[in-house]
Amino acid sequence: MSYCINPHCSHRENPDGATHCQSCGTSLLVDDRYQILRPLRPPNPAAMTDVYEVKDWGTNQLNWGEIKVLKIFKFTHNPKLVRLFRREARVLMWLRHPGIPKVEPDGYFTVTLPRNKIVHGLVMEKIEGENLEQWLSENGAISTDRALDWLQQLTELLHVIHQHNLGHRDLKPSNLILRPNGELALVDFGTVAEFGADSQTRVGTSGYAAPEQLEGKATRQSDFFALGRTFVHLLSGLSPMEFPETDKGELQWRDRVADLERPLADAIDELMAPDWKARAQHTKIILQRLEQIRAQLKSSQERPGSGRSLLWKAALPWVGIAGVVGVGWRVLSPAVQLYWNHAIAPNISQQFNELTVTNFQDKNFEKALLFGQLALNFDRDNSYASYNLAMVYEEKEDYRRATEYYERAIADGEPRTQLRATNNLARLQIWRAGDTQGAIARLSDALERARHYEKIDPQTLSDLYKNLGWAYFQENRNREAERQLREAIALDDRNIAAYCLLAQTLERTPDDDRGGNAPPPLLPWKQCARDSDLVINPETRVWQMMARQRLDEPHAASRSLPTPSTSP
Repeated sequence: MSYCINPHCSHRENPDGATHCQSCGTSLLVDDRYQILRPLRPPNPAAMTDVYEVKDWGTNQLNWGEIKVLKIFKFTHNPKLVRLFRREARVLMWLRHPGIPKVEPDGYFTVTLPRNKIVHGLVMEKIEGENLEQWLSENGAISTDRALDWLQQLTELLHVIHQHNLGHRDLKPSNLILRPNGELALVDFGTVAEFGADSQTRVGTSGYAAPEQLEGKATRQSDFFALGRTFVHLLSGLSPMEFPETDKGELQWRDRVADLERPLADAIDELMAPDWKARAQHTKIILQRLEQIRAQLKSSQERPGSGRSLLWKAALPWVGIAGVVGVGWRVLSPAVQLYWNHAIAPNISQQFNELTVTNFQDKNFEKALLFGQLALNFDRDNSYASYNLAMVYEEKEDYRRATEYYERAIADGEPRTQLRATNNLARLQIWRAGDTQGAIARLSDALERARHYEKIDPQTLSDLYKNLGWAYFQENRNREAERQLREAIALDDRNIAAYCLLAQTLERTPDDDRGGNAPPPLLPWKQCARDSDLVINPETRVWQMMARQRLDEPHAASRSLPTPSTSP
């Protein structure tokens, strides 16, 4: 069956094989690539959005026919709501985390319906699993151990969002998906806002939204309030609306939770403090508090004489025996072991590393992962294998392991590998963690070391300057950003990301600060938008989409452009 996208259609279900709706004539292939299979919630004429399951018949042959989610925005007469929907699209294109739905650069579009009505569309990754509101109704309240695990996962997700100066503003069980692998995902970014900008809009869900947020004064701590209220719901099985509050606005909930551990309850109450200033000031403080709670609970469970302590003592002799057996072959055969370590194993490792590269280039990431791990099994000091394995993990969006292997490549590698790994690690610091200060320190140190190295290729140096410029741009240090980005372009005029960042920097910088002869931002946008046979990182694909939007603006074609220059 194919489903019609037109919300005004009288009969939206169509048989397989139909190309246009038999009722209203609307094309059943949305944006010339998406086939709507079914609504994921009952369509509601009064709702701003409808959500559908779709099949993607786009140009990516590896994922042809992939199941995704299409969100349709219908209230196009309200510019403020349209702006919020577009911001949701931009944020999801920018953020990259396994716990956040992924949107590709071409995932946002508009569709013209009969009678020239327009709706906005946003296609995103379909996250398999069940939302926690549904899960709770089927499984009941969660345990302390599960609460600590989930609380850590969600705090880490908020850390990623907050590091980009964004607030989610609608955290609640129905917006949390439990994946089959036990990991949580956060969905529905329709109310996301940049702090200090539209965070003053009154949005949120009663019972979860913080008092200051309902007054149009949202802060980072507003998300913490919703986090605490969410865990009251998960631990008790009851909505926060069902609990009374004190005159000070404190929720009275503890007596409705069986076997509630006091350290956890105290932490949740602090998250829900009526005054935002009394809540944790940063996600890192919450994560530290969770570690302290785990240590407290572990200490109480492992007192001297407890069953777990006795079990460890009983197992200790066997651990020692296993250690002796494990090193026995090395003791008995030192010559063979030496020959293996220095002649045979490195050669095998390098062959597996070459297979890693080949499969990575062919986008066979599972095979690339297997061969990369085998390469390091044979030679743990193979820095090339560490670097390539990190790139595979980054492509698979396992950023924790990507960081681990980039760090190994830096520790063990020759100069060029060290610089390339440093470069990518700094990218992750800026893009995912928002740690611009750490990235600036890392990149500055790498550029200083590069002065003493021989035969470092210009492309590697260009990327180092580009990422340093990116970090300065994120810090609103526009002059430093422009200087580093022009240096990157001078070293490699094919560095598309450097042009993209330079365009954004010039848009932000007043003409008087740049001098009267500075080129207009439109020129770097043109360079940013051009096609390239080089590897394009996810963030650059988003910037290229921004560039094409800028160039499509009505005034773009009439601008008089100077001759391109790559000099700093």
